[in-house]
Amino acid sequence: GGGGGGGGEPLQLGGAEAEAKLSTAGDHSVEVELEFDPPKGTQKRKEGEKGGEEEASMPFSIDASWSVTKPTDDQGCAVSLSTSLSNTGGKGDARAYMKEGEIGEITLTLRSMEAPDGTDAKEGLPMVVAIVGVPSSLEVDDARLKLIKKEGLVDFYERMGATEMVFYWRGMAYGAEKKVVIPVTASIPGTYTGRSSRAYLYYESEKKSWVPPLEVEVEPAA
Repeated sequence: GGGGGGGGEPLQLGGAEAEAKLSTAGDHSVEVELEFDPPKGTQKRKEGEKGGEEEASMPFSIDASWSVTKPTDDQGCAVSLSTSLSNTGGKGDARAYMKEGEIGEITLTLRSMEAPDGTDAKEGLPMVVAIVGVPSSLEVDDARLKLIKKEGLVDFYERMGATEMVFYWRGMAYGAEKKVVIPVTASIPGTYTGRSSRAYLYYESEKKSWVPPLEVEVEPAA
């Protein structure tokens, strides 16, 4: 983009064809060619011609950003995670369907790996973390979270804003499973998609197990 002070509107490149190519896994290259009329008193360099003092030029910068719905699992992650939302699949898809004010449940299932060969199965895994993405229309009752901790289903928990819940376990035996059911209330009509949920060892946060985000469609109350 142009404009004084280095500002201006950015020029967005893309289109359906470019998006299709860039959405595939692997290395990609992007080539940018600038076309502009040189200011008065300067000369536009011709193709193959070396630049001189009178060459017209334009400073520019390129910034690339991207996102994915579900990142790829990291190899070597010692735990696996699955999440589900009640009332899912009512219309043959992965989305949950709820009425405004209806109470549903998010179920978190965490599994640990089997003990590797040569490892004492009694040792188990160190601290484990699971982060659950909650679609923004769904409200979680803090009193219920406190009860989950009191019942010993988790050792600690915290809220990351209104759309993510973080659960901690001090340790986990090899080949074990943890299941946590979290009641949620549909509050605002619309269609919502949460963030991808993930689990990992606290001291190996670079190795994560990811699951697709939860989706919900909330219909207005009658």
